[in-house]
Amino acid sequence: MDRLASHRVGAVRSPTAGNSQGTAMLHSIIHRAQSFAGPLFLLLFLAGCSERHGDPIVEFADDDAEMNAAIADAKANVDLFVAYLEAHPEDAMCLIKAPLDTGGHVEHIWIDNVRFDGQQFTGRLANAPHDLSRYKQGDVVTVPRADVSDWAFFENDAMQGGYTIRVMEKRMAP
Repeated sequence: MDRLASHRVGAVRSPTAGNSQGTAMLHSIIHRAQSFAGPLFLLLFLAGCSERHGDPIVEFADDDAEMNAAIADAKANVDLFVAYLEAHPEDAMCLIKAPLDTGGHVEHIWIDNVRFDGQQFTGRLANAPHDLSRYKQGDVVTVPRADVSDWAFFENDAMQGGYTIRVMEKRMAP
């Protein structure tokens, strides 16, 4: 049987959503989500903002051709993300997605507040891990550039990157 990997549906969740700055950021994200992919993405995003443990996830087999192509596209275009991040180092909406492995399960999870040192990214887990007991939302993690499975940022109210999001959205659409 193929090994499964979990991919996060919700792109981001503001860890400061309880304060006015976090609320403003959340409204900005919602507006951007609406302009990106319409009602389905917004619904999935809002589901990820609920108070329950973890965000919606979708399981994919390791050999899923469409998901692997999306990850390959993200990896091939990561220089676009790095260039944007270098030009906008304070943009908290620059996100990467990376696999975290517990030995028996891989979860691709979003990381925000990203910094890049030329070889690896460092940031905070933007989601509460589903099946990774040693990690929690907000933990600082470091990810080698080669391990990035997706990335996203918003420019001119349009999401750039988000390759795996598009695959998940297509699979979840009625």
